[in-house]
Amino acid sequence: MELSTNGFFDLIAVSVTANLKYKGQKASFEMVIMPITWDRADAVAIVLSDITFQENIIALKQADKNKDLVMATVSHELRTPLNGIIRLLQILETKIPQEDQSENISLCKDNAILLLNIVNSILDLQLVRNGELKLKLAQVNICELLKETVKLFQFMASQKKIRLESQNHE
Repeated sequence: MELSTNGFFDLIAVSVTANLKYKGQKASFEMVIMPITWDRADAVAIVLSDITFQENIIALKQADKNKDLVMATVSHELRTPLNGIIRLLQILETKIPQEDQSENISLCKDNAILLLNIVNSILDLQLVRNGELKLKLAQVNICELLKETVKLFQFMASQKKIRLESQNHE
């Protein structure tokens, strides 16, 4: 037997895509109808393919792109007011507030900076996903970092009557 598509029939081929629902499930099929010559006789080849999986993959990729766009947009929108809050708190710190006010202003500023760092991390995640993130090495004082982290959570811990402290063993 010989299968060929030589001759006049090469010019005529029909592709049909149908979306069907069966028992509440969506299914997509593609049917290609093409005249062929088979064993020296004219015939019609019909190929039916289930393309549901391919369409689901395309829909998931689009949803992922949309999620990334929303995350980037929201992150950028949060940065502007956070930077404004941080700047106002920095100004308040310089106005020689009372002892208890100074500590609260510092705590608010530190938490605003922490929140800004989270927003920046979300934006960095977008860069990682796009293969655009550039890393650089930097020295960090781990004792100071721990001290600042404990300070951020100190108020919340005291509200819950939890003692939170760090010790430096240099």
